[in-house]
Amino acid sequence: MPTLMTAKVTGKVKLMAASSSGPSMPTKKVLTTWNSLYLKTVPWSYGLLGVSITIPTLLNALSRANRSAILTVVRLFVCVLPLSYLGSELYGFQGLLVGLVAGNACIGLLSWGVARLTLRDVARATRPSLAPHSIEVAKRLQLAYPRGSRFTNKEGFMGAWGELAFDNDTANDWAYGLDDVSDLSLVESAFDELEAIGDEYLDQDVACCALAACEVLARLRGNFGYKNAYTETVDDWVAAHPLTPSKALLSRAASAIDRILADASELRELWDEGGGESWRATVADLKARLTA
Repeated sequence: MPTLMTAKVTGKVKLMAASSSGPSMPTKKVLTTWNSLYLKTVPWSYGLLGVSITIPTLLNALSRANRSAILTVVRLFVCVLPLSYLGSELYGFQGLLVGLVAGNACIGLLSWGVARLTLRDVARATRPSLAPHSIEVAKRLQLAYPRGSRFTNKEGFMGAWGELAFDNDTANDWAYGLDDVSDLSLVESAFDELEAIGDEYLDQDVACCALAACEVLARLRGNFGYKNAYTETVDDWVAAHPLTPSKALLSRAASAIDRILADASELRELWDEGGGESWRATVADLKARLTA
């Protein structure tokens, strides 16, 4: 009798344990498979994950705490968690891993873009004040054209601070486009735009881009002339892309400079208003470095 009761109690305990234990633990074989999948998949995104972790620290150092906080929130609640959950719902554990990779990749690329924009803003904010011979030109432009016109930036000041090719916002913005090419297509497009104008009035922005393109060619020939903080983007690109400009392209560059110095050129007129001897000298030096 006691034996029978013991057997019944033991059976009930086993039944209760089975009903309350929930899902069984994965076997060692399953865990090994999961580990293998993880190691084959997720580490591919570690580089971009590192970018997404490092960039907020950089933004904090640059006093851009708001952007840093936004990136952190976006990383968790917009990229990684939603994509991981969606992947797991659709394809189980493999989908979870793919979601992790996709989330890390998205936030890494987004963080890199935010960092580039922030560094560009910081560079603009720390540019030196106008050179003495440029102040008169800036004053006349600000009198002739009100705040918000195409001759002034959003702060109402001229987007130029010197006579060199990269001493203006337009040329620096153009130079950032080099990051997207590995050939001279951007240089050629600058000359295409200038040549398309023909004998009509040449806009200053087109002229600034053409002069910046000429600087790229001169530096590819080893004739740097000068280096400063505003030529770093171009200098780095030239070092990474040791191309040899064709004679035809160099000829187009020389013709572009002649066109900028000719009549119906807005950039030349603006500099002539404030005494453009120094600017003309720098342009002449650029042409000499092209043909040297």
